[in-house]
Amino acid sequence: MVLQLPPDIEAKAKKLDKNGRQKMLAEKPPKWMAFDCTGEHLGVHRPGVGMWMCTVHANGEVTNALLLGDGPQSAKYTWVGFSSLVPGLLAVGTDVGRVMLYAPATGKLTSQKEGKHPGKHISIVCGDWLEDGRLAVASGERMKVSTPVDETATWATFAKFYIDGMTAKIPKSMVTSGKSYDATPGFLGVSKGKPPYIAMTLGDKVVTIMDYSGVYKEEGFFIPLDYGHIVGMIWVNHEVLVIGLANGYVVLVSAPLLMRQRKNAAADAPGREDAEGSDLTKKSMSTTRVFQNYLSACIELEGSPAVLGDKSLKVLRVDMAKWGTDDCLSIAADIEVDGFEPRIGVSLNKVACIPSRSEKKLHVAVTSTGGRLHGFTLPGSGAATHGA
Repeated sequence: MVLQLPPDIEAKAKKLDKNGRQKMLAEKPPKWMAFDCTGEHLGVHRPGVGMWMCTVHANGEVTNALLLGDGPQSAKYTWVGFSSLVPGLLAVGTDVGRVMLYAPATGKLTSQKEGKHPGKHISIVCGDWLEDGRLAVASGERMKVSTPVDETATWATFAKFYIDGMTAKIPKSMVTSGKSYDATPGFLGVSKGKPPYIAMTLGDKVVTIMDYSGVYKEEGFFIPLDYGHIVGMIWVNHEVLVIGLANGYVVLVSAPLLMRQRKNAAADAPGREDAEGSDLTKKSMSTTRVFQNYLSACIELEGSPAVLGDKSLKVLRVDMAKWGTDDCLSIAADIEVDGFEPRIGVSLNKVACIPSRSEKKLHVAVTSTGGRLHGFTLPGSGAATHGA
């Protein structure tokens, strides 16, 4: 499937303008792509080009790409994400620190009165939805968590976090070879536990983990320079954070073990279970190389982590019984992306997945630079985690 460009870009791209800007926009790859919580919609955002909402049919076919934001509008959208609970509900963060919410019932994308990010660095750069429908979004100076957002698509603030206090603790000499380090948040993810942890990257080398309530202090760690920058992270079962690095490495972090080793009171927050195994002598983090050349994205497949890179999607298995050993992380399946031809300047860059509504299958969508969209199916109901 080829996403139809907005008319102004389509027309001008055919007639190369002086500086080639329209042609460059026409070839710009997606920054975001995801399915909604029902799998009935697929969203794609190409900043400066457009944002689309596609229909996903029961047989996995993707059609009817509806343009939600044209080139100038989409350039102002700095973060996009579907609700964890409400079908079709979409959140959009903007370059002026505002949260916008799209309600399918009204068909409108509305800027919210509450939740604006103040300060100088106000562009909303990352976010994630909690399982109970709360929304967490971060700018260069704040991270805010909402109360649960329902069908009315209205934001109300629940908790606030201040980024300056976190960045002040970064050992800059360990994360950069230059004189300065850009600690702007890049990725934000919410764990599966109740109550959940929130993980957020500060720049491309530092990760901080905190309780979602804002009551307890956060804990941070950094990635060594030669492992490459952070390109994505996801939470999987047992409160394990999976971090993908550009040079082909994967870092596993046990949040409960990390918190207990650092004697953080968040580990004993009401309702939070003890770390599985609770052997404080084991390392809370481990690193494994899974791609030879590059790693570009991370995703969860029915509770298992999967990473995109080189020319395939690799499904990983995390064995908690072997935590602390080299056998903890293994490759359960290596799926080559059909139709993708690796060559200089062309790479796989984004991936999204949703279970079929009628069959035990997983529908997967992968984008590559140059504007191509690749689609395929995998066995569902846990089969992917066993290499089927």
